[in-house]
Amino acid sequence: MTDTHRSTAYERGRVLLDRELPGTADFIEQAYAPIAPDMARFVIEFGYGEVASRPGLSRRERVIANLATFIALGGAEVQIQLQCRTALALGMSREEIVEVFLNAVPTTGLARAQNALLAAREVLAPAPN
Repeated sequence: MTDTHRSTAYERGRVLLDRELPGTADFIEQAYAPIAPDMARFVIEFGYGEVASRPGLSRRERVIANLATFIALGGAEVQIQLQCRTALALGMSREEIVEVFLNAVPTTGLARAQNALLAAREVLAPAPN
């Protein structure tokens, strides 16, 4: 992969993140800058610029697939929160997002789905009146 290709993929990833969740690309860069700036590049360039930007699935479908994967994986609390924020930004209702967690119970087990849902609680809790 050439530097030009990486740069294009990186910019494509930043554009996607900024469109869906403004400020998230900057947050990712700042979070990893002191310890491993290449990790931020991997996430933005590959995760969003290469994979999430592919044709074939809508962004909504990709977020559902990502959520299901992170629920099954376990230990992916930060990623679950980010995917829930993205789902909300894409117009999914809280009820639809919770249904992804409930749908995962038979295949991932109750404990995995419970823990994942608790990780998403802060994002999915109704806004106070």
